[in-house]
Amino acid sequence: MHFGGPSPCMYVICTFCHCDSCVLCTYDFQISMAVCSILYQLATRPEEQEKIHEELKQVLPSADIPLTSKHLDQMQYLRAFVKEVFR
Repeated sequence: MHFGGPSPCMYVICTFCHCDSCVLCTYDFQISMAVCSILYQLATRPEEQEKIHEELKQVLPSADIPLTSKHLDQMQYLRAFVKEVFR
């Protein structure tokens, strides 16, 4: 677990929610509420958190790799988790 500042997972979730393939809302407040909801659900589900963390490490093995939409497309479990939170 990483608690010393913004985690790579949070960065990916925030980027995922802003990308074109994820239809959320057009207002920053609504997006921030959506991200808060995702993070809350993730924090209360350690098994899913671990799966997403493993997927993140697989897709982005190094913190030096810039995140692209191609990477987001490879994160199928994260996409399913986000969609489930908004269901």
